[in-house]
Amino acid sequence: MRTTIRLATLALALGLAPVARADVKLGFADIQRAIKDTGEGKAAVAALEKDFNERKKVLDGREKELQKAIEDFQKQKSLLTKEVSDKKQAELQGRIEEFQETKFKQQQELSAKEATTIRPLADKMFVVLRDLAQAEGYTMVFDHDPSGARARSGILYAPDAMDLTNELIRKYDVRFPAGKATAAAPAAAPAATPAATPAGKK
Repeated sequence: MRTTIRLATLALALGLAPVARADVKLGFADIQRAIKDTGEGKAAVAALEKDFNERKKVLDGREKELQKAIEDFQKQKSLLTKEVSDKKQAELQGRIEEFQETKFKQQQELSAKEATTIRPLADKMFVVLRDLAQAEGYTMVFDHDPSGARARSGILYAPDAMDLTNELIRKYDVRFPAGKATAAAPAAAPAATPAATPAGKK
């Protein structure tokens, strides 16, 4: 009852006739999964993971070298003069700081690359969502992860029949086939970009 009253109040505030309860059609979609499970999304995630793994391999090698240098210094420290020991310790500290700086910089670069890679896909997905909602008469579509893996969306329960995720993936792949040049998507209503992280990289 309260939901119906709120909807009617909102309609009046917008200068519209009250929306009857029977006319309200709601749906939800896991937008993050929808984007990543499209053909383009899978290719984008694979490329991001490849870049991540290549960078990680190089950093892991440098970290092992640094760790060995620290262990060697600890073993030799008692045999060194204070002057030599202080000099080697300062050198190691410099290498540690340089490594941490490089690691942080690469994390920033990867995050920026992920954002610029996923944002165009998100823009096109919102166009597909808008067209689907308008064509099938949805009043509202919520972003919701039914698995609960992501932050709560505010929806405590929704039947599977309301889940539009798979249909969005299907329609996106038909409209924007992976590996083929596609025209720029029409402007979509402003929406927040879902956070995207390469699979398994939290």
